[in-house]
Amino acid sequence: MGDVLRRHGHRVVIAVDRMWQEKLTSLGFEVYLTDLGDPTIQNPGEYWANFARDTLSKVRQPTIMQLEALVNPAIHAVIEETKRYQQQMRLILDQVQPNVVIQDNAACLPILLTNGVPFVRVVSCNPLEIPGPNVPPTFSGLPQDDHSEWDQFRNEYERVIRPMWEDFNSWVQQHGLPPLPDLQFNCESKYANIYIYPQEADYTENRPSVRRGIESTPVKGLYGDQLKLPNTMYGEANLPQTKVLPLVDLVITHGGNNTVTESLHFGKPMILLPICWDQHDNAQRMHEKGFGVRLDTYQFTDEDLLVAVDTLLKDTALRDRMALLGEQIRGRDGVRLAADIIERVGYENLI
Repeated sequence: MGDVLRRHGHRVVIAVDRMWQEKLTSLGFEVYLTDLGDPTIQNPGEYWANFARDTLSKVRQPTIMQLEALVNPAIHAVIEETKRYQQQMRLILDQVQPNVVIQDNAACLPILLTNGVPFVRVVSCNPLEIPGPNVPPTFSGLPQDDHSEWDQFRNEYERVIRPMWEDFNSWVQQHGLPPLPDLQFNCESKYANIYIYPQEADYTENRPSVRRGIESTPVKGLYGDQLKLPNTMYGEANLPQTKVLPLVDLVITHGGNNTVTESLHFGKPMILLPICWDQHDNAQRMHEKGFGVRLDTYQFTDEDLLVAVDTLLKDTALRDRMALLGEQIRGRDGVRLAADIIERVGYENLI
C-alpha cells in the first residue's frame, strides 16, 4: 500500500521500531523510529527465530493452555510497547504533519485517534481479531461447525485476559479515547477500516456484521546454515516469498496470515502445521474451506505428510479451483483498492 501511494506522488512515512528500520530504508521509505528498541536485534527474522526457540515448550501446548503461557505475556509486551510509543508518536506527528494516519497494530495508540488527523485502521494479522458470537474464538484454532469447546475457550480467555484488558482500557480513556469494545485492544475508525483477508476464506456467512474492506516456499530461517538439505531441495535463510510462490504447486506453512493470504493470492493449496497465534485459526479455516490439509504439528508421521502431499497434488479439481480463486483475488487488485481508500480519506478531509 505504501509503495502504491508513493507511486501516486504521496509522501509516505513509516513509523516503526528499530528492528524494521533496515528493511524499510532499503526499500526507499522514509522511516521514523517509534522507540530506540533493543539495538542488539538485527532484523525481524532473528527476533522471531529467538522467540520460537525460547517458547518451544509453550507452543506445543493446546491452544487453551497457550492463553496463559504465551498469549498473555505477548499481549502484555505489546501493551507496554504501545504505552512507550505514545509520547514518541506524538513527536513524530508534530514533525511529519500527515494528512492521514494508518495503524496496523495489535493494540491501539490513543494519540493516533486524538490528534485530529484522519485515522485508518488496518487489520492484517488475524481475521478473527474481529470477534463475533458465531465465529470461533480468537487464537483457538477451533472448527467453525463444532461449537462444543467454544465456551470453555472463551471462559479461559476471559479469565486470563480481562485484568490486562481492564488496565489498558483505563489507560486509553486517560489518554482521551472512549471505552474500548469488550476484551478488544483496538477500536474502529470512523473514516475507514481495511480488513485484509480473501473473501473466499472469510467468515462472512457467520459474521455478516463485519464491515468489509480489502481482500487482498522453502525458507530455512535464521538457523538455515545448520540445516543440510538433500539434492532435491533448495532453501535459504530468506527468500522472496512472493517470487517463489507462483513457481510451486503446493505450500507447506505454519499458517501465518501473510503466507496464507499470499498462497490464496497465487491459488496454491496448502499443508498447514500451526504453532501459535493466528496460525491455529488460519490452519483450521483453510482445512474446513477445503483449501488444504491441517496436520497435527507435533504428532504427524512421515506417512501422514506424504499422503497429504500426494493427495493434494493429485487432486486436479482442487488445483483448478485454487487457480481460479487466485485469479479472482488477483483481479481485485486489493493493494490498489486499499491505497485508493486511504487516498480518498486524505482528500476528503483536507483542511
